[in-house]
Amino acid sequence: MTLAGIWEDGTLLPGSVRSMHNNEFAKKIMRDFQASLKKAKFEKVQSWWLSTEAVQMLRAGKRLSTTAVHRRQNMTYDRSILAELR
Repeated sequence: MTLAGIWEDGTLLPGSVRSMHNNEFAKKIMRDFQASLKKAKFEKVQSWWLSTEAVQMLRAGKRLSTTAVHRRQNMTYDRSILAELR
């Protein structure tokens, strides 16, 4: 598990949950985690699960990036995510 957060410039940094195993126990944990996201009203956009707060921040012009390199790139990627939110 990698925790999400907000970079010092306001960029949203995503978290992740992964398993190294492909057995039934690992699959159940992943299904349960995904069910918890849905129950908490996270919205799936592309490969991201976004909280209500994250969606509001994106709409307000904040960036969503996985690395410092992406933060410096143009807004094309962010606009594709925003297009799916509308």
